Amino acid sequence: MDKNMMDPFLIPLIIVGGKADIFQDFDSEKRKIICKTLRFVAHVNGAALQNITNPAMVEDPAKDPQYKEPAIDSIRAQKDEITELIQT
Repeated sequence: MDKNMMDPFLIPLIIVGGKADIFQDFDSEKRKIICKTLRFVAHVNGAALQNITNPAMVEDPAKDPQYKEPAIDSIRAQKDEITELIQT
């Protein structure tokens, strides 16, 4: 039945639905229609469907300990020092 509509993507495909936390505030019927539509699009294209919520944004990701990179952090610190010297 669905076989005629299927057009699988040639490489693995994942459809990622971001901002799922905002989506939860939608009316129940609206959410249902959106979910069915996304599932249909994923099915027809042979894709996986993932919904994610957005984590709290850090004001400056460079200062987030989870993303420490000593070489890059050192260069950024030098740039910040030079920028501060120029501005004063």
